[in-house]
Amino acid sequence: MANSQTSIKSYYKLEEASVDTDPGANGYGCEEIVFDKDGATGRKLVFYISQIGTGATVTLQWRRGGVSIWTDYESFTAVTRQIIEEQAYPTEWRAVVKDNNQGSAGASVFGISW
Repeated sequence: MANSQTSIKSYYKLEEASVDTDPGANGYGCEEIVFDKDGATGRKLVFYISQIGTGATVTLQWRRGGVSIWTDYESFTAVTRQIIEEQAYPTEWRAVVKDNNQGSAGASVFGISW
């Protein structure tokens, strides 16, 4: 299989990624979401990991609009569900598996919904 992204924009919105091969030095993850621009204002963002490969680490990252550098918010090595309380505009959020070699350790499935 190959790494993939899913984007759903209907009644609810979702940005999700599945990583089952080495994401490389730049990492691989879901598309970022931006409060207000993506209709997230006033809603709770939910970060989740529904499946995680052995040895994988998924990192939730944020940045302010106009800034090119992503800041690590928190890293996870197990299935989880977290509410993101940050509601400032224009904060962007994304989740990535960095340069951790997935190999044959199984897929990691994670994302952000709102």
